[in-house]
Amino acid sequence: MAPGGRAHPARRRRDPDRGRHRDQGDHHDPPRRPAGTTSLDGPWLFAAEADLPAGSLDGAVPAAAPGFDESGLAPVVVPSSMGAVRARWDAPDGIRGVYRKTVDIDPGDGLRTYLAFDSCFFACRYFVNGAEVGASRGGGLPVRVDATAAVVAGRNTVAVVVDARKSTINAVTTTHLYWQWGGILQSARVERVRSVAITGVTAEGDRAGVLTLRAHGVNTQAGAIAVNTSVVVRRPDGAEVLRRGVWFTIPAGGGAARPVTLDVGAPVLWSMANPALYTVDIAVPAGHGRSVTLRPGFRDVAVSGSDVVINGEVVRDLRGFNRHADAPGLGRTMPDGFVVRELRELHAKGFRVFRPGHYPTTPAVLAEADRLGMLVVEEVAIQQMSGPALITPAVTAFAKDQLRRMVDRDRGHPSVVIWSVGNENGTNTAEGAEYVRDLITYGKTLDGTRLYTEVSAWHTSDKSYAHQDVVLANVYYGWYGGSLTGVRSLLDAIQSLAGGKPVMISEFGAEAVLGRPGFGKGTEHYQGLMVDEYLRQVGDRPHTLGLMYWTSTEFVAHPTWSGGSRTRSRRSTPRRSRPGSAPRSWAGG
Repeated sequence: MAPGGRAHPARRRRDPDRGRHRDQGDHHDPPRRPAGTTSLDGPWLFAAEADLPAGSLDGAVPAAAPGFDESGLAPVVVPSSMGAVRARWDAPDGIRGVYRKTVDIDPGDGLRTYLAFDSCFFACRYFVNGAEVGASRGGGLPVRVDATAAVVAGRNTVAVVVDARKSTINAVTTTHLYWQWGGILQSARVERVRSVAITGVTAEGDRAGVLTLRAHGVNTQAGAIAVNTSVVVRRPDGAEVLRRGVWFTIPAGGGAARPVTLDVGAPVLWSMANPALYTVDIAVPAGHGRSVTLRPGFRDVAVSGSDVVINGEVVRDLRGFNRHADAPGLGRTMPDGFVVRELRELHAKGFRVFRPGHYPTTPAVLAEADRLGMLVVEEVAIQQMSGPALITPAVTAFAKDQLRRMVDRDRGHPSVVIWSVGNENGTNTAEGAEYVRDLITYGKTLDGTRLYTEVSAWHTSDKSYAHQDVVLANVYYGWYGGSLTGVRSLLDAIQSLAGGKPVMISEFGAEAVLGRPGFGKGTEHYQGLMVDEYLRQVGDRPHTLGLMYWTSTEFVAHPTWSGGSRTRSRRSTPRRSRPGSAPRSWAGG
């Protein structure tokens, strides 16, 4: 039932630490107000397993206990990637380590205490005062754990054990395609809320003007309880179109509330040409969560015959790119504004679609894509697994968990038009096709408004096309093998095998060494030649969504990965893959 009385919206407080790296000396936060949110960004202490006494991360995990000797730990800033901080924490087989921080918390007033981490890679265990309060796997996606039972009044020791070892990651996906940056990669915080609270809301608009609000929350009560909120909707020009109270019913035990739909009338549609965003302000009662401002767009995406259509208009021949999240000195830790300039420059050059490869990106990246009118293919981190491995319970459960969490977080972004359930997996087998079928079927129970795919490298040997909405193929003719002049005929064959579904080249390109003279492989001349030839063959091909270059940025690769280069030998240390700048003939969209 609904709580009695009229709810008063809580005021939002700006988090002074968010997006700011502070000095790395002290790792003790001053006392904060008992209700609301306390940032955990800033100074922590960290040590790799090799720097600790034997057994510190095993059993009861002594390194998580309040009285553990911290003399072997070094100051670091969170968020950060472990290997980007110190070279000895960077190893081909990965490491395990522990983060520690002391935080003042007042557990009074009947409030509950949660730890929230936006991205902890890869397998992470969370402790408060030595007690394990939760765990997560995968990275790139948020996790919230209930620490109420472990919190004491005053000083509390928060510890996170991070396992980014190759052996741990390889249990559910493949590590060798690129460098695996472990650590608390994005922001973290303490959230203090009542026993029933809203922890997140998304807003999606469709072409008919229906706005769907979806809330997630916590509820420790025996039955479902509703939280009353105040919702204000404004058009892109700022004009108010709707103001009303909305109840979100949180089920017993917490989780997803029943979706709420609102009719805003004839909407201004979001498109690449006109990325119109509405403003939705949701005021939440004090102690029942944080008030939020959301920026949804109203649009539909579908397949019509052999084409992808947005708002009924055919979308084709898009220029795009893939994007790793690596950056010098940061690893895979991305401050919210870090890629804004990059995306704006690429948009100005004519690029209109991109794919974060091969893992979920950050909400800030998607928000910029929303504003620019760029389309996004977002993907779960399941790559190059064999068919039999794909259908093991461990891999399937991990993939479904990643897909669910990705959809829950990112469905409010109109730029996201395709969900991908993996990259270059063994879909040339019956087991691989079974995995694609089951993951896409599951995905459509979560979100039936977008398209689904699995990015393939099997071309005419792939057995999973029947289960996909749109076919994305990685094509490296002219680099790894195949004739540079055979790209169009290959797409013809793939589309025929897929029953005429829309197709897209999801990766193509060649490595190049900046300034290398000559015309052969490994030179910028050959790289540009490949781009020109692919555009000549595919740029005006009917029923083709487009093609995406690999990649827009450099990234650090695993030392066993050669990247098809004839001029570099395998090494025992990480190597940086440099795709080079796209030629003007490619960039002009």
